Amino acid sequence: MAISWSVEQDEQTCAAWLENPYFQAFCGECHFQHRLPFDRSSMTRWRRRIGTDDLELRLAETVAVAIKTKAVSQRQLERITVDTTVQTKAVAYPTDSHLILRAIEWLNRKRSIPCTLTRVV
Repeated sequence: MAISWSVEQDEQTCAAWLENPYFQAFCGECHFQHRLPFDRSSMTRWRRRIGTDDLELRLAETVAVAIKTKAVSQRQLERITVDTTVQTKAVAYPTDSHLILRAIEWLNRKRSIPCTLTRVV
């Protein structure tokens, strides 16, 4: 598996991080940030320091751990499709109340502990 990355992609990643609160939340931020938490060149320096071979080794280890912990099956890795089309998707974000309701319903089905959604006004 060949992994390639460029400085332009680093710049695009930084720009996306700055303008997208969901991207920031996915990266672990609790509040929207208006500045990058690192220098833009840090990504490039880290990638050069780690090298392509080491990066591929880390990816392989990540996949091996996912298989070992049964987070993914070997069958699921037989074919991987990467879609780079940029278009709006119907994604439920963690802030959506519908997602919370679905989680409560799932917990009610899985566990004998009844869960309810309480709204404080």
